[in-house]
Amino acid sequence: MAVPWERLLVDTDAPDIMPAIGGELPPKGAVNEPANLVHMIRSIAEIRKVPESEVAERTWENACRLFGEG
Repeated sequence: MAVPWERLLVDTDAPDIMPAIGGELPPKGAVNEPANLVHMIRSIAEIRKVPESEVAERTWENACRLFGEG
């Protein structure tokens, strides 16, 4: 993998850049929000061929380690 698990984070670029969800471009003027992280996690899980829960857990641990939280 290009990015090792221990360095992987997820980000939505909220509120600026709305992600394409399910291959569909967002409607003009759509506002992004942190709840869209689930779509980033889903995409990473598909690419890495692992359960979404694994991506969520690993990226959460990485964020906590990086920001000293949790």
